Amino acid sequence: MLTKRNRRLILRVAAALALGVAIIVAVGVIPLVRADTSPHATPGRAIPAFWGNIILQVLVGMALFGISFIRRTGDRASKVPAVVVGLIALALGLGLLDAAMAYQGEGPGMLGASIALYVCVGFDFLIGVIAFLAAILRFSETRQA
Repeated sequence: MLTKRNRRLILRVAAALALGVAIIVAVGVIPLVRADTSPHATPGRAIPAFWGNIILQVLVGMALFGISFIRRTGDRASKVPAVVVGLIALALGLGLLDAAMAYQGEGPGMLGASIALYVCVGFDFLIGVIAFLAAILRFSETRQA
């Protein structure tokens, strides 16, 4: 069984992953999308969507970091934030998955952006799983007490 300290550390790692996703999208994806010259390219639509994802990723990271400081485990209110943040992370990952699949067919110039987006999707899935596990572990901790 994980100790409270280890659970907090895992939540902080998930927060760091969320911030990492934001950095990868900002530094590794947006410049490639801006430079895309394929006939079907629409960087004017994609770049604001990526910036919105970046802002939400930073908020998810801040929320996970804040959740790691919640000390209460006996009530439902201590579990709900982790579940909500996990769902948001999964939804953000689905949005990035859609973009990754779209850029995969754009040719070799967008292969780097597609790979970076797939990495971000994996990180978002991991963030969601960690958030759900944090809620489940808090639930099991209340059952044992």
